Amino acid sequence: MNPSGANHMKAALLVLLAVTAAVIAAAPAVAQEEPGAIRVKAFRDLDRNGVRDEGEPGISVSIKLSQGGELLRDVHSPSLFNGLSPGDYTVAAERNRAVWSSCGHSVDFFDPFPSDYCPGPELPWRNTTPDSVSVTVESGMTVEIVFGMQPFDIAAITGGAVLEDGYAPAGTLIEALVNGQECGTTTTPESSGQFDLTILGAGERPGCATPGDLVHFRVGGVAAAETFTWVPFIDTPGAFEWQLQHLSAMEERAWYWLQGPADDLPAVGSTVQAVVAGVVCDETVVEAAPSTGLIVLSEASLSSTAGFSRLIVPSESIQPGCGRPGATVAFLAGGVEVGSIPWQAGLQRLELAAPVQSPVAGSGQGPEVGRGLWAHGGGVATTLIAALFATGLLLAGGSRLLARRR
Repeated sequence: MNPSGANHMKAALLVLLAVTAAVIAAAPAVAQEEPGAIRVKAFRDLDRNGVRDEGEPGISVSIKLSQGGELLRDVHSPSLFNGLSPGDYTVAAERNRAVWSSCGHSVDFFDPFPSDYCPGPELPWRNTTPDSVSVTVESGMTVEIVFGMQPFDIAAITGGAVLEDGYAPAGTLIEALVNGQECGTTTTPESSGQFDLTILGAGERPGCATPGDLVHFRVGGVAAAETFTWVPFIDTPGAFEWQLQHLSAMEERAWYWLQGPADDLPAVGSTVQAVVAGVVCDETVVEAAPSTGLIVLSEASLSSTAGFSRLIVPSESIQPGCGRPGATVAFLAGGVEVGSIPWQAGLQRLELAAPVQSPVAGSGQGPEVGRGLWAHGGGVATTLIAALFATGLLLAGGSRLLARRR
């Protein structure tokens, strides 16, 4: 090859390499994408205006992150979804208050409504901002989303209902009335009278309850003896928003039940009679409650529990000589009177003390009541109940009774 031609070829090759290098150097650098994030917060919208104002507290809500219809994450806020590839996402929020459940928990109390029990639906909140938001996450970008929510204006009660001489049968209509206006209905799903009922506040239905209003009830069209002081579930004290309420629609019968430490009551196995003017209107036997191994917090309940759940005194129109206005019901345990109270229709809890012999020997005095007797009728008895089922603990204190649902 001609040396001169070879030199020309080398020179051309060098020029080509130089041009290529220049083109490469002049080309813009390809940007490296960085992951983005979505930060989610939620607040209680006190004035329901959809804007977080000063003093409106943060709350925890259920958050679902999706992309292209596929659920990516399901967590609780406040949350930070980080490490997201740039793209379009959808974030949805909802809030339901979890409720307690005693399902499968057997408790040794002579509640007049014994059965395993599961409460009804969760207590909802409404969104005051859109319940889902679509956002675009760009490289290295953090998008912030804020959801506003407000609890429904309702009170929630759960319990059992008695209709005349038995549990309200399945399908029995239960109505809540505020100033004569219907503000909530439900039906009993079981023959043991169990029910769940939400009672509307004025924010849900004009003219319905405001805090402190008295709620009356009808069970199967019959007025119940008990009433309920309306408190919205969000303001219910303690851990549980569902409040326990017994209802007794008993115009012609008084239903008595007894529970307490066995050492303080008439002896287990003794017969307790309800007597009106010498007429035995009903009788039952004191039983020992089954042991469940349940831990209790009250010193008064450290001993074994005894009692009964059903002793019924009908009116004289049903059983001649029995209950009537002004009549006195005497309670005899093993033939010894342990107390007496006026007859009153409805569900009433008793506390009977064991008879104690007079300490003065030879005084001629017969047996006397050791610790007296008292009864709560209507709504008073039904408000002596608090359950801590979330931890498997039942508080039994106060006047030695905390009724519960099995």
